[in-house]
Amino acid sequence: MLLCIDIGNTWTKFGLFLEDKITFRENIPTGISPENIFKKIKPSAICISSVVPKENQKFIEISRNFGIKPLFVSIGDIKTTIKNKNKIGQDRIANVLAGLYFYRPPMIIVDLGTATVFDVVDKNGYYIGGCILPGIETSASFLWKKAALLEPIEIKKPDFLIGNDTEQALRSGIFYGAIAQIEGIAKMIKKEIGKADVILTGNISSLFTDHFKVDEDLTLKGIKVYYEKTRQLNLS
Repeated sequence: MLLCIDIGNTWTKFGLFLEDKITFRENIPTGISPENIFKKIKPSAICISSVVPKENQKFIEISRNFGIKPLFVSIGDIKTTIKNKNKIGQDRIANVLAGLYFYRPPMIIVDLGTATVFDVVDKNGYYIGGCILPGIETSASFLWKKAALLEPIEIKKPDFLIGNDTEQALRSGIFYGAIAQIEGIAKMIKKEIGKADVILTGNISSLFTDHFKVDEDLTLKGIKVYYEKTRQLNLS
């Protein structure tokens, strides 16, 4: 079974694939050893997307303990107009791969993580770039640190747009502010590329299913797509 791992700045996500189905999933804070997860599921192959280079060696060594050499995602054969393509984040590559495999271009992929990342694929299937801005939780955490009278709250869908106390107003502002941000940037992108589907993924994307198309497992799926493409190339 193939274990796909998405090492992000805040969370590391694991998805164990049996053919096309995820049979096991788990998230742990980045920096925590994954050894217990490896022992629990005993994968036969491992493919990794990482945006935290200092974590890579740890995963390589633990994989070796299980007799596996992990494969790391790279740009591969993605058609792109980006000049310095070797600096594209592996998670962004995985998202584009999954987008092209499971959906039709043109598309705007929005990954809600430590950063909110927009990736744009044009009508010809070219990955043309995107936008990176502070993530929803990152922005909220910074606000709580800077505003003495604001206490941290759970980020979730509010009951009302107009909050009648500070907590409700804050929750509404975070939630609907995120929607306005996504819709606003997507609208500007569409002015440049024309009509495009907007697909959300990432840690808290499930909060927005009433407003956008959501595929929570897009990154893990993209890691699997990369693994399968690479394996086919090696067999040919």
